[in-house]
Amino acid sequence: MAKLMTEAEVLKVIYTIKAAYPSHYARFTRLDFDNMISVWDGTLEGYTYGQVSAGLNMFLASDTKGFPPVPGQVIECIQRMQRPATEGYTNTECAALIRRALSNAAYHAEEEFERLPEICRRAVGTPHNLVEWSQLDTREVETVVMSQIIRALEAVRIRMREDAKIPESVKRELGLGTGHEPLYKLEKADREQRQLEAKEQPSLPAPELGDEIAEAVRRIMSGEASLADTLEDIVKGNRIKPRGTV
Repeated sequence: MAKLMTEAEVLKVIYTIKAAYPSHYARFTRLDFDNMISVWDGTLEGYTYGQVSAGLNMFLASDTKGFPPVPGQVIECIQRMQRPATEGYTNTECAALIRRALSNAAYHAEEEFERLPEICRRAVGTPHNLVEWSQLDTREVETVVMSQIIRALEAVRIRMREDAKIPESVKRELGLGTGHEPLYKLEKADREQRQLEAKEQPSLPAPELGDEIAEAVRRIMSGEASLADTLEDIVKGNRIKPRGTV
């Protein structure tokens, strides 16, 4: 992926930091600044100058300790500004949404699961879990299950935020984003693939037993064969061919 900031824009970011914390960089050499520029350029390759500038300004406005930021702190500010509204749900709000999904999960688990925000879907895992939990006693759901969900929500929040900070080049090198999808997405993709394969398989023609049954009844009614003989033919797998067929 091409870098989203030019070299000149990276320099503007560095000089903004230098101007905000002059004493910290008073003894920096040209080599020190070159190394600093290289680090910031590589770490922030997935962000535009507008995003980085806004994130840096957010850091500067809230800094009360007097230490210059490292790239990760600016990225954290960017992520806080861009964080989806759904991730802003509190644990209590997420639990309420999951309870509502459980109330209708017995017959519509898939639909209820898809309605949940991303953070809730990851915490729940799969639609099948909704089905299982909906069959439990209410007291067990409110104590055991909900406590597990709250812990899962906290873990998911941390994982989503940490994943968002990883530069795209590092994700490509580590193979992240390919094979590291949430479990529910993998199961959904597998289910859709199996459904597609089932549709593509040629359907076998249904056995034409109507004529044989009619012929068996005709023989019995006409006295040509007894019920016992006809049943014996059926048990042995002998075909009862209608009159006039070879």
